[in-house]
Amino acid sequence: MGGLIAGADEEDVARFESYGTHLGLSYQVLDDLEEFLGLDQGKSSKKTSVTLPIIYSKQYPDDVVRQMCIKVIDDHSGLAKEALFLSTGRNEMLSRLESIVDEMTHKGLERCRSQKSLC
Repeated sequence: MGGLIAGADEEDVARFESYGTHLGLSYQVLDDLEEFLGLDQGKSSKKTSVTLPIIYSKQYPDDVVRQMCIKVIDDHSGLAKEALFLSTGRNEMLSRLESIVDEMTHKGLERCRSQKSLC
């Protein structure tokens, strides 16, 4: 919406939409993985929701699930940043939007990567 309000062309609006989609997917998979690993004890779903880690866990051991989800998070974060790189917005705005990707995923990813044993 911000791109439309600012008068961005159709290509940039599509790129910002891609940015938002990939950032949202990255964050959601991270949130689900933290819950799956028991890192987010405040959640109430108690592994009953159908999430990517739950789907993967039907076929793979928990450590493989963790690694697969981390890859999905990294891939979507990278695609969000790539969408920004391809856009024609002002550098300071693009830099801030890129930093949001890292702010929303970095700390959680570090927690998930460093987990040695699963709950």
